[in-house]
Amino acid sequence: MTEHMRVALLVVGDEILDGSTTDSNSGWVCRQASGRGASVVRTAVVPDDPREIAQGLDFLLQTEPAWWSHSGDSAR
Repeated sequence: MTEHMRVALLVVGDEILDGSTTDSNSGWVCRQASGRGASVVRTAVVPDDPREIAQGLDFLLQTEPAWWSHSGDSAR
């Protein structure tokens, strides 16, 4: 049996958490990864705070993904 690449996503943005922006990127990335045979094992959404981003990354890396993605461009 072939093992699938494990993928984790980190979504960053206060605007996602307060509902003013809909996160459409995660769904797209998950579909693209799954369509290429990868297994999306975890996603996390965190606010625009460096400490929260670091904690979110630590949380994702516990799953030992082969690849991870960071989404968001407004981190301070």
